[in-house]
Amino acid sequence: MRTNFVFVFSIILLLNLGYCKKADEQKKEAEEINPPEIVVSKENRNLVFSYFDKDGNFKDTQNIDEIPEDAKKQVIVFDTSVPPDKRLSHKIIYIADLRGPDSNGRYKYNIASRYEFESALREGIRPAISGSEVKQDGKSVIIYTTSWCGVCAQLRKYLRSKGVSYTEKDIEKDDSARNEMVSKLKSAGLRGSGVPVIDLYGEIIVGFNKELLESRLK
Repeated sequence: MRTNFVFVFSIILLLNLGYCKKADEQKKEAEEINPPEIVVSKENRNLVFSYFDKDGNFKDTQNIDEIPEDAKKQVIVFDTSVPPDKRLSHKIIYIADLRGPDSNGRYKYNIASRYEFESALREGIRPAISGSEVKQDGKSVIIYTTSWCGVCAQLRKYLRSKGVSYTEKDIEKDDSARNEMVSKLKSAGLRGSGVPVIDLYGEIIVGFNKELLESRLK
């Protein structure tokens, strides 16, 4: 068991090493791969969990019940049963919400790019990573942005600091994303082509309104 703990911490420590490829190339690779699915449950004895303690340090365990409640929202999961050639640990990480299982005893998880995780650490933020969408009541958080938008950068930093996972769509790089954003604005009775636009669990919010987001994320 201790070997598993050391192994998962070795993965975390590698996050601070230098890059072999450009950051944008790493992110693109993480988005294009097809990561293996895992089962996150108390019955799966192959899992190792790493979480942030109150001081911002990583702790690890194989017992979900040992994780403090305030740390369960975002826990890194490592499945030792996945063959080494399929783990893709250099590209992705699994982040689970362990606050409550579904009717089958399974917990939701997010498959996130290692690039995003490293970016958050470099900014001194406890990472909340975008990746495959984390759902709440069947809906998700999507932000529509552009690469040059300073307010969008503030929004990203804010969502990460609040522990909110999201999917980001650049409307300049992806015409379908722009059309999707415009369609959602129209359906909500809103106008405009500026960014950011936030789809917060189905509610459309134009711009970075911190006070409004604070009230919605309580």
